[in-house]
Amino acid sequence: MEYKLIGKNDFKNPIETILKNRNINEGLFNLDESVIEDYNNYDHMQEGIELLLKHINKESPISMIVD
Repeated sequence: MEYKLIGKNDFKNPIETILKNRNINEGLFNLDESVIEDYNNYDHMQEGIELLLKHINKESPISMIVD
């Protein structure tokens, strides 16, 4: 596989290099409560919570699928 490195690449500081090359600033790691959104703003969230609790209480097998 061939690839081409772009941007400045400091191999001694890979994390900082990756963040800089992807234009991710460090503010992303210093979040405050202003970015928290109420989960009830999502459609059908309460129904999903009730369904999950029902199956937890029944000790049903539950699989987690990562999307």
